[in-house]
Amino acid sequence: MLAGLLGIYTMVGFELSADLTEEAVDSQKAVPRGVLMGVIGSAVLGMLALICFTVAMPDLGAAQASDAPIVTIADFYLPSALVKVFIVVVAFSMIALVIANQAAQARLMYSMGRDNMLPFSRHFRMVNARTKTPMRALIVGGVVSVLFMVYGFLQTDSFTTLVGATSIAPYLVYLLIVGSYMRRRSTLAAAPGAFNLGRWGVPLMIVGLVWIITALLILTIPAEFHGAVKVVEGATVLAVLWHVLVLRGRINRGEAGVAKFQDSVQRP
Repeated sequence: MLAGLLGIYTMVGFELSADLTEEAVDSQKAVPRGVLMGVIGSAVLGMLALICFTVAMPDLGAAQASDAPIVTIADFYLPSALVKVFIVVVAFSMIALVIANQAAQARLMYSMGRDNMLPFSRHFRMVNARTKTPMRALIVGGVVSVLFMVYGFLQTDSFTTLVGATSIAPYLVYLLIVGSYMRRRSTLAAAPGAFNLGRWGVPLMIVGLVWIITALLILTIPAEFHGAVKVVEGATVLAVLWHVLVLRGRINRGEAGVAKFQDSVQRP
């Protein structure tokens, strides 16, 4: 079961391409291509890295006891100067990932704020006149991320909770999206010239649904992740309350949702 975490931790985050859809050229083709490249690239490079580091491991016990196993492996084969270069490359890749995540996070907050789907939506949909970016969404997203980092730094046992929660939440979203699309697929017209799975759509959706459910079971059954489950449960309760008490009324009154944005765009 724990071996499944390798795939779960690797095959996640590919939806960032979709979060940035409105920034893309020819998005109906570019975004699906970006998602596929992300999934395939993560699978191939992730497996290659796993095999290489496993084969290169000089001492299993030393690697397990190390706070940074990859650095320990690199230190065995490389001179200290190259180890430092290796660490810089790894740190740079992590920083690049954080920047990409912040961009997608802010873009998603802006889009949902524009559609009046979030609390304080009017702030999140504001675009700075000078930078042409949703500065408030960027700042709020950055502050929230820093708060999680501070929590992780101060709580020595928080790593499993943070990693587990940030894995459970995306797969829960994937489950809702795939389940909803399977239910409505027959009523949705295919956009001309857009990416389409055709007859492979249903079989692949079934495979995807099985994988998502399996991943959620792996992420929720082990006792190590029960703290993360409670965090996600709390966030889910808040989201349901927001939908029932506020958002549903906005949508029913035509004050929120995609239709509201489309009407504002089409209006002369």
